[in-house]
This record gives sequence, structure tokens and C-alpha cells, in this order.
Amino acid sequence: MGNRLALLCLVCCGGLAVADPARFGCQQPLSLAYFRFGSLYYLDQNDQPAGVDVELARELEQRSGCRLRGRELSRVLIWQLLENGQLDMATAGLPTPERERFGLFLPYLVSRNRFLLPNSLAGRIDSPEAFLADRSLRMGVVRSFRHGAEYDRLIGRLATEGRIEEASDIETLFRWLRLNRIQGMVAHPLVAGHLLKLNGLDGLVVQYDWNGSEPPLLGGWILSRRRFNAAQLAAWSMLFDGIRQDGTLEKIYRNYVSPREARELTPKP
Repeated sequence: MGNRLALLCLVCCGGLAVADPARFGCQQPLSLAYFRFGSLYYLDQNDQPAGVDVELARELEQRSGCRLRGRELSRVLIWQLLENGQLDMATAGLPTPERERFGLFLPYLVSRNRFLLPNSLAGRIDSPEAFLADRSLRMGVVRSFRHGAEYDRLIGRLATEGRIEEASDIETLFRWLRLNRIQGMVAHPLVAGHLLKLNGLDGLVVQYDWNGSEPPLLGGWILSRRRFNAAQLAAWSMLFDGIRQDGTLEKIYRNYVSPREARELTPKP
């Protein structure tokens, strides 16, 4: 009797979910799209998927009993497939009113982007206005990315002057920064730390917070509203709440960043 009560407490009080595929709408394997994004998702030295999103997907499988079939896609294609109902889940997306019509965003990443510049410009380019004023400077962006209101306003003004370079992925932007094809870009610290080292730029780039008073953005794990009904979406939402509240999400982040940064990245209840 005592053992049975202990097991019941572990399940009910410890924030653990009982695996139940029917409850989560996954009697068949679910399609999941990853997007290569710094320490969130990358290929390790053996060309195997790794990162926060891969670990989180495994946790979701364990708690829900669902099978997730992941593949890497471009961000542009991910939005198209979600909107058309041809994709069940995707990672690391920022909600907009248009996107929320076809996707439910479950927050798992506090996103406060930084503006990256070569150290050689740091002395004289210290604000969006200074970057705008120097017409020799170009900025790189990833197609379909949203960066936050302040940065998106800057991008809009640079676009009218023909000073924007568009790439299909963020890795390309870091290569362009190294080659001086662009002199500015926006990146999340979780992404910047990983890709600056990978491109030999560690210590050669300054990072500014030009968000102003704008609150941090919340990146979400995206569920297709066409694929899941209201009860299933609610079940996934409760599952994510448990992963955040019991410390599992912060623990995953600690595998890639410092404890302080892990706390900052984890959304608060």
C-alpha cells in the first residue's frame, strides 16, 4: 500500500505526465520540423542532430508516449507547411497574429535579441541611428524572421535604402559577417555564442541590446491547429507547463549555457 501511494504521489505531485498517445492526438507518429539555430538545433561532429530542441523533443516523447519524426527544414518552408496543415509541430518560432491563426505557440524560450557588429565599428556605431547614418553599412537578415519591434523598424528603414542582405538561414549571416559582406545582424545570445565560435569570430564582435524598453519575446514550440483539436492542444499546453515548472527545461538549457543564462532563457509561470 505504501509503495502504491508513493508512486501515485510521484506521478501526481512531481509534475510528471502519464504517457497517453490518444490524449495528445498521436496514435500515428507526428511530424516535427527543426530549424538550425545555434545551440537550439545543430549537427554535431558526427553529423547527428543535437541541441536544446532535440533534448526537448525526447522529453516530450517520454512524457506523452508520442513518436516525433523530426527533420530539418528552412524557416520559410516551415511556415508554409504549418499554414497548409502539412506539418504537425515546429520549434523556436515567434508568434504573430497571422501565425497564431494556424499555430498554437507554447513558450519555452525567452528571446531578447542582440545586434552584432565587428569590433572595428564599435567605437562609432553604438545605436540604430548611427548605423542608419553610415550608408556604407549593410545588415543581414533571415527571410521570414521576426526580431522584435525595434529591430524590425530598423530593418524596414534599411530595406527602403537597399541596404539589406537576405539569407535562408542564420549560419549564412555569420559567414557573411566574417567576410564583411554585411556589417550588422541580429541574433539571440543562445545562437550567437555557438556560431561566433564556429566561425572564428569569438572575441571579434560586439553585441548591443538595442531593444529599448521593449519586453523580451517568447519563442514557442508550435502546434498545428489543423492537426490537433482543442482538447489535445490543451493537453500539450499542460505538458509544457510541467516541463517548465519542474525545472526540466532549465536543466536542458544548462547543458549549453551558464546557470544564470539558463534561468534567463526559461519562461516564468
